[in-house]
Amino acid sequence: MSTDLRATPFHARSAAANACNAWETRNGFTLASHYGDVAREALAARFAAVMVDLSWQPRVILGEPTAPQFASRLFTRDVSQLAPEEAAKALWLNDDAGVRGVGTVVRLDRETFVVISATGDLPWFRDAAVQFKAAASEATGQGMLALVGHMSDRILRAAGLDPSLRPMTLRRTFWRGLDVTLSRLGLGYELWCEPDDGSIVWDRLVAAGRSFALRPAGQLAMDILELENGVVRPGRDFAPAGEAGGPTVQDLGLSDLVDARQPFNGRAAFRRAGSPSRLVGLVFDTDAPMPETPLVRNGDKVGRSLGALHSPAMRQPIGLGVLDGGAPDSELIAGSVPCRAIALPILPIPAPIPPTTEVPPPPV
Repeated sequence: MSTDLRATPFHARSAAANACNAWETRNGFTLASHYGDVAREALAARFAAVMVDLSWQPRVILGEPTAPQFASRLFTRDVSQLAPEEAAKALWLNDDAGVRGVGTVVRLDRETFVVISATGDLPWFRDAAVQFKAAASEATGQGMLALVGHMSDRILRAAGLDPSLRPMTLRRTFWRGLDVTLSRLGLGYELWCEPDDGSIVWDRLVAAGRSFALRPAGQLAMDILELENGVVRPGRDFAPAGEAGGPTVQDLGLSDLVDARQPFNGRAAFRRAGSPSRLVGLVFDTDAPMPETPLVRNGDKVGRSLGALHSPAMRQPIGLGVLDGGAPDSELIAGSVPCRAIALPILPIPAPIPPTTEVPPPPV
């Protein structure tokens, strides 16, 4: 297996901005962990906007005329019913109903879908595609830059892009000489570009964002924002299943991403696995996060925590948890630490400011 590290299309600009030289590796890509202050970067998304390099996230292309039939059996939702340029969150399971992955499935056109996730699982997709005479391949090289925060609409308009997109949709467009795709699939917007255009895209957003306090943010700040918004990510919050066993949908509180009426791989085992559980937010009464810890109520184990991090906005540790039942607003014990279960999202990103609203000047 190759151990070579790869650079994203935005690496040159990210390296110039990363004065503290803080790096990490995800999916074989070198990425900025932070640009000097993780807390400031996470908070900036709430008061202005940040841009984060998501090019490391694997993208698998499903194609051929049989791709809709293949996709309808592969995922826990019938994504074949999506219109072109629409998207949905979905899972894919092994035969034992273990969760191999959770991600976003986008229908690009009548015969083509793209799966975006923290875990690509390309060999499994390829093996499954053979049964349907479909094709699965990796989309390589393309850049993806997230723009998150309530000033994101304003920044896109200032850059000459139309931000009027519904959530879970995308639009391919020609932007001042560049072929790009603008989407709303996550916490804000995503701008997809060709590999050679990364520096131009970065520079245009930086120039447009100067009046709106735009700043780059690293992967650690994005982890915090995702956790605050209730996003479950493989690799951070759970270890994906292999060919057998693994965490079930119920283990992860992800039953909302399953349509049990829909035929999908692992459906019989999913039905045998038990009743739906509840994914909740957790607020810990301690200085340290408590990931992967049993949750107890009145002496009885009622669930467990998943990922947990410190939230700068809330000034305390938070996390995601799975409860076997009961109301989310309840007092629990995580290990020996009191915590409270609350409905998700724990702390949503403020909505973009409408164009008719007067924007205050950026702080000096």
